[in-house]
Amino acid sequence: MHTPLFSGGMVVLLLATGIPAHAQVTGSDGASFNYSYLALDWASYDMPNADNGSSLGLLVSYAFDPNWHVTAGFGRDRDDDFSSDGSFGIGLGYNFEVSDTIDYVISATLIDGEEELPGPVINDYTGIAGKFTARIRPSQVIELAPWIGIPLDNGDTVNSNDWGIDAYYHVGGPLEVHAGTVNKFEEWVFGIRWHF
Repeated sequence: MHTPLFSGGMVVLLLATGIPAHAQVTGSDGASFNYSYLALDWASYDMPNADNGSSLGLLVSYAFDPNWHVTAGFGRDRDDDFSSDGSFGIGLGYNFEVSDTIDYVISATLIDGEEELPGPVINDYTGIAGKFTARIRPSQVIELAPWIGIPLDNGDTVNSNDWGIDAYYHVGGPLEVHAGTVNKFEEWVFGIRWHF
């Protein structure tokens, strides 16, 4: 099962995993990164031996401490076989600075979702997806974020074994555009991130 919100640029898209700057790429407190933002992502996936389709995800992250942030998000997924999937997640992340241009982030997200299959058949699922992300800023306008899923509690169908890389370009003000890929280019993610 595909969990769009947390598998790619979000979780995608979750939480990717989708992770964050104020009016500049640096945070408002002068730190290298800021973890308060709103993200909207669209993903298209074409996986071997599985369904193809697309998803839309919305994620909010809020830093309540220099090293801690909480996330909440919703994702909606539509497969070519006309099944649909909606998932909601809440998460907690811990970040620590490696250098002025690199942060490591460890996060865990509780995901609750429902898959609607033709028939109609409804499958509910719940699980915990972990994620490790390295946020790298090679310039003031570019951020690269390779990440890997960490299996915690997959429940019935939550997929947390994904890996990928996201790239963000700071357009100006609080706005960034985003592109990413998951699992050997099986999924492509595009979106925007608005920092506050």
